[in-house]
Amino acid sequence: MVQPGSLSPEGWQRLQFVAAPNCALCGAPFEHDAGLTLCAPCAAPRGFERQLCGPGRLDRVRSALVYDALSAELILQLKYGDRHDLAPTLGGLMVPSLTALEPPIGAVLQPVPLHAKRLRDRRFNQAALLAQALSRRSGMPLRLDLLKRTKATPQQRGLGFAGRRRNLSGAFTASPQAKGKVIILVDDVLTSGATLLSAARALRKAGVRFVGAVTVARVFETAKDPQVLLPDV
Repeated sequence: MVQPGSLSPEGWQRLQFVAAPNCALCGAPFEHDAGLTLCAPCAAPRGFERQLCGPGRLDRVRSALVYDALSAELILQLKYGDRHDLAPTLGGLMVPSLTALEPPIGAVLQPVPLHAKRLRDRRFNQAALLAQALSRRSGMPLRLDLLKRTKATPQQRGLGFAGRRRNLSGAFTASPQAKGKVIILVDDVLTSGATLLSAARALRKAGVRFVGAVTVARVFETAKDPQVLLPDV
């Protein structure tokens, strides 16, 4: 069991950080240091559906941890176990990822929002808790009003990338105040990227000039430990 607000020494040793060398755009790690700059999806021709970064999409993405049994436990406890005391720890883990993102001057943090119905059911938005902690640790301003989730989408579990993309089509609406801004989206887990891409498209439509994203953890097919699926990732 994770102790209130912290990890045990054994827990810290078990954390799998997303380490360099990695893709300059999406942050995916390379298995070997072969002098590569971009991963295969980011280097693919424009329009490749699984690209996270590129024109009309995200500019850069970084994640702190590999999504495995331990990071899943931390996120599940925050998300469903009312362990809000974990938010400062997880927010602290995200600071190096935010720095590695190299956001342009004037960047603000915007948590990925929940639909009003889900927010009422859950009573809080875990992405907002993480963004608040990250803002306090990094000094980067926090905004909660630049993006709204206007479509209540079914749970994503069991859907492939195409299904997730269809599920999230038109799910977000950006505020006119977002025009010209540099926005860094904050979320707990990057799975397929469909949520972040849908949010980024809404922000691009509103005229945002830079859209980045930082998450606590990211799912990789090559992860060493079993990856416990979150109920609605």
